[in-house]
Amino acid sequence: MNRLLNLADRTPDSRERYVDFLRALSIAVVVFGHWLAAVITWRDGDIGGTNALEVVDGMWALTWVLQVMPLFFFVGGFSNLKTWRALRQRGGDYTEFLHGRIARLMKPTAIFIGFWMVLTFVLENVFTVPPEALRAATQLMGAPLWFLGVYLLVVTVTPVMVSLHERFRARAVVGLALAAAAIDFARLALEVPVIGVLNFAVVWLFVHQLGFFCADGTFNRMGRAAFGTMAGAGFGALVALTNIGVYSRSMVGVNDGMVGNNAPPSVCICALALAMVGVAMLLRPTASRLLADRRIWALTIGVNTIIMTAYLWHLSAMVLGVLIMYPLGFPQPETGTLAWWTLRPVWLASLTVFLVPFLVALGRFERPRSGRPSIRRNAAPVAAQSKENHHA
Repeated sequence: MNRLLNLADRTPDSRERYVDFLRALSIAVVVFGHWLAAVITWRDGDIGGTNALEVVDGMWALTWVLQVMPLFFFVGGFSNLKTWRALRQRGGDYTEFLHGRIARLMKPTAIFIGFWMVLTFVLENVFTVPPEALRAATQLMGAPLWFLGVYLLVVTVTPVMVSLHERFRARAVVGLALAAAAIDFARLALEVPVIGVLNFAVVWLFVHQLGFFCADGTFNRMGRAAFGTMAGAGFGALVALTNIGVYSRSMVGVNDGMVGNNAPPSVCICALALAMVGVAMLLRPTASRLLADRRIWALTIGVNTIIMTAYLWHLSAMVLGVLIMYPLGFPQPETGTLAWWTLRPVWLASLTVFLVPFLVALGRFERPRSGRPSIRRNAAPVAAQSKENHHA
C-alpha cells in the first residue's frame, strides 16, 4: 500500500484521474456482474448452470447499469487519442503506437490461453474428461476473450478515426450511429443476417469515438445541461427501442425470444453508451473531488495494475470456488428467491477470495519488468493495452 501511496503522491495535478477510475470501475462491474448472474448447481457431483437473467423476472433491468463495456470503450477513445497525438508530436510512428497499445494486453492473454490449452490437453488425455464437459468449460473460460478482437480492431484504426474526428467532429459520431441502425435494419428487416457482424466494429467505434470528445477537451467546455440531455436522449432511445417488440430489454445476451443486443451488438448499445457517458460526465466533478484523496486514488492505481488479470481469470476463480465450496455444502437456494438474493453477497465475497490468488500469482505479468506503474502521462490506457509508462 505504501508503494501505491507514493505513486499517488507523485501524480501530477494535470492527470485526468476520473478516466482511470472509470476504467477500473468498468472491469470491476463486469467481473461482479458475471458472478451475480451465474447460477451454478451441484447435484451428486454433476455441475450445471444457467443465467439468472433468464429465470428471474425483471432482472434484465440490472443490465442497463451492469453492462458497462460502453464505458470501457469510451475510456479507450480517450486514451488512444491522447497517445496518438503525443506520438505524432514527438515524431513517433504507427508501429510504435500499435506496440504500445497492444503489448501489455497480449502478454497476460497469452499466458491465460496457454494455461487453458495445456490444462484441456491434460484433462482430455490423462484424466479422460468427457469431450462435452471440456467443451462447456473451454467455452466458459473463453467468454472473456470476445472483446480482444474487437478492441484490437479499434486500436488498429485509431489514427483513421482520429482524422475523422478532427475533420467531422460530431458528424462522425452521428454517422456511426446511423450506420449501426442501417446494419440492424438490413439484418432484421431485409433478412441479411451476415451483415450484422459489421456492427462489432461500427457500434464499438461509435462508443470509442465519444471518448475523443473527452480527450480533446470538448466535454470540459460543456455544461451539466448538455450531459443531462445526452443521458436523457440515450435512455429515451433505449426505452423506445426495447419496446417496439424487436430488441431484447437485456443489454447482455439472454434467450428471451427477442433480438439480442450483444452478438452482434445492436443500435441499442449505442443508445446505452450515450446514456452512460452522459451520466458519467454528470458525476465527473463529484468523483474527481473524491479522487483527490490520496488513499482513494492509490486504490484506483492499484486496481488498474491488475485489471486485465482480474478480467481474464474471474471465471476460472468461479469454477475453482464451485469445485471447493459446493462439495462442502455451500447453499443452493432456488434462483430468484429471497434466500438466493440474500446469499448473493456471500457468493460474491467468496469468489473474490478465490480470485485473489490469481491476482497475486499472475498480476505481475500485466506490469512491466520494473513493476512500477508510471503516472507521468495523462494518456491512460484502457483496461490493459498500453505500456506501463502510460499507467494503467
